[in-house]
Amino acid sequence: MARPIGATTQSRAEQPAGREALWLAMRFLTVFTTEDLMDATEQSFANSYKYCSQLLKAGYLRLCQRANGEPGRLNQYRLIRNSGALPPIPAKNGSGTYDPNTGETHLAQEIAAPDSGRQKSWDLLRAGGSHTAKSLSEQAGITIEGARRFLNSLAGAGYLGVECGNGRADYKRYWLVRNSGDLCPVVRRNGAVQERNRPSP
Repeated sequence: MARPIGATTQSRAEQPAGREALWLAMRFLTVFTTEDLMDATEQSFANSYKYCSQLLKAGYLRLCQRANGEPGRLNQYRLIRNSGALPPIPAKNGSGTYDPNTGETHLAQEIAAPDSGRQKSWDLLRAGGSHTAKSLSEQAGITIEGARRFLNSLAGAGYLGVECGNGRADYKRYWLVRNSGDLCPVVRRNGAVQERNRPSP
C-alpha cells in the first residue's frame, strides 16, 4: 500500500533519534507508561506522548489504562504490533503511519478507550461463553439497546454466532466466532464494522 499523503520518506539514518529510542524502549518494555518511556529514553513528555498517540491510532499500541492527573503522563500502553527494528513513521498531517519494516501504511483510526462500553463488551466476548444483550449490558455497563446494536452489527459482519431465542430479541444469545485481536472493532453509526487489528501472518 502506498504511503499516505504527508508521510515522510526518511531512511533509518535520517529518522529522529528520539523516535528510534522510543520505539526501542516500547519493544523492550512491551507494557509501559509515557513516564516510563521518558525515563528510558530521556525524551520530553511532549515527544513521548505524541508518538504514543500516533502509534495508538495506527494500531501499534493498546491503551490499557487512562490515568488521572496530568493528561497522558501515566497512561498505560501495551505494544500489540511489534513489526520490527525500524520505528514506524507517522504522516505529518496525521492521516496514518508508514511501517518501514513491512512496507505497509496504517491509517489513523478512531480509538475505543479501555473503559468504553464497547471495549468492555468485546473483552467479555473474547473471554468466552455466550451473552444476551441484557447480560452484556449489565456486565459492560451499557444500555440494552446499545448492547443489542453492537451485537447485531458484529453478528452481521461475521464476528459472532447467533442463536435465536424463540424469535424474541431479548433471548437471542451471541458468541464469538472471529477473535481478531485485542482491539474492539469500530461500529459506525450506520452499522458498518471496521477491523482495527492486524491480520495474523
